[in-house]
Amino acid sequence: MLGPRENVLFNNIIAIAGQVVGTWKRTIKPTTVTVEPRWFRPPTVGETALFVAGAKRYAAFLGVTLASAAPQHTALTGDAPRRTHTT
Repeated sequence: MLGPRENVLFNNIIAIAGQVVGTWKRTIKPTTVTVEPRWFRPPTVGETALFVAGAKRYAAFLGVTLASAAPQHTALTGDAPRRTHTT
């Protein structure tokens, strides 16, 4: 049985156009916060920019400085890159 932090439905989700495309976690220190995304698929440049903007708003809400919104550009599927075979 999964605990509440191990189940994607109960994590901090990243949703785009009604689709859950990842989760994020935070590391809060006395004057800073780091926000790390875990994408289920590689994000677009625009999606990354939106994530960073949201992380900045979150830091402002907490009243701290955003240390990093480290964009992770690889999807967490566990699959190796697929190769196509042409003849």
